Amino acid sequence: MTYEEAIKWLKEHHCPDDWECDCKDAEAMRLAIEALEKQIPKKLKYIPGAFYSCPTCGNGYGRKAEFVNHCFNCGQAIDWEDTE
Repeated sequence: MTYEEAIKWLKEHHCPDDWECDCKDAEAMRLAIEALEKQIPKKLKYIPGAFYSCPTCGNGYGRKAEFVNHCFNCGQAIDWEDTE
């Protein structure tokens, strides 16, 4: 099962009609989905002047640092492929 498939399954099988409910199960599922979504690598946003920022939290990177696999601030997986 991929991260995407797990996210889809969780969204379809838990509180699908009432994501605003206050039950602990719904809160746990929201946190699990958020954590799974951060495991899917995303491309950094490029800001002119050789500055990159995390697409999830905006944490900045002053230069291309391909050795960085996850955002230091929020844990978002980073995809450096095809980055300028």
